[in-house]
Amino acid sequence: MGMDGITLDPMEAKVFPLKINPLKGKNYAEIVFMGDFHLGSGNFSLSQYMQYVKYVLAHPEVKVGLMGDLIEMGSLSPYGASEEKVGSIQLVDIVELLRPIKDRIFMLLEGNHEERFWRSVKGTDSISRSIADALRIKPFLPGPERGQLFVVESGKYKYPVYAIHGSTGSTVQRATQLGKIYANIKTSLVVHGHIHQIFKDHRTFYEVNEDEGKYFLTVQEQHWLTTGCFVKNLGYAEKSSMGVTKIGAPIVRFYIDKHAIEVVDDPRVTYGIGSYKFKPKEIGLEDLSLIKYTERQGFGGTEVVVRKWEEEDFAVRRSKNPKRTESKPEDSQ
Repeated sequence: MGMDGITLDPMEAKVFPLKINPLKGKNYAEIVFMGDFHLGSGNFSLSQYMQYVKYVLAHPEVKVGLMGDLIEMGSLSPYGASEEKVGSIQLVDIVELLRPIKDRIFMLLEGNHEERFWRSVKGTDSISRSIADALRIKPFLPGPERGQLFVVESGKYKYPVYAIHGSTGSTVQRATQLGKIYANIKTSLVVHGHIHQIFKDHRTFYEVNEDEGKYFLTVQEQHWLTTGCFVKNLGYAEKSSMGVTKIGAPIVRFYIDKHAIEVVDDPRVTYGIGSYKFKPKEIGLEDLSLIKYTERQGFGGTEVVVRKWEEEDFAVRRSKNPKRTESKPEDSQ
């Protein structure tokens, strides 16, 4: 862990551990880092979110870190409203969506969209705390404008991790913001939300370590990760010709028999996530009552149609080719 340094104020310096168990029959533990749902914007991909819920529920050892911007809160934006339902309903909806995996959630970060509420109430309340209270869980809650530092304990190995929603316009040169974090803190993994793209990279650096009274120069590695999203391109993204988002979330493996981290940046390929076909009741969401808004355009203008989500909304769209009717989970979407 390097040479001794200057200890900060004890209340600020304390770093909390997160002990995770390996998947059954595997030599690694897993964390799913997911965020940027923007629930309430009208662009949230509920069907893809369900795919990840199914994976998490199928593997009881998997933990979930929530990276912020879970809800839109567009009415509190200085740039104008960009939502289809009021903030209070967004909060009710996100609680219902998270309920099936609530016992896996170890961290709740606040994004810039949750911070809109925090600013509107002059810092007297926060969305992440309200979500945690509604779910009756006690995750890491660093609060608005803050990141979370913790140590993953996987087998005999320890992995310091720093996670933050962040704030940056570096949607193309994503390493720009991650490089700034790297300059400030040396951890095994840095996790960043906000950018709406899954991206991984790493940097190596020298560090002096002690072993039985002798000092050695060692090469250390820091993994960089941005965590994607579950929202289709929003209006401002289309207006600015930003890159089309690839919906989903990365999964990080922490090995128990060697000091190593592996980032699975495309779970569709590795696990078949996104190609399952199932019913909401299989993952505890048979009573889901979210409202779906659609528009029909015609000569008489635009008609807004309101209905509840139905089973076909969760089914993966497949080719009508008869040869694919018996598709397996590993088939592509």
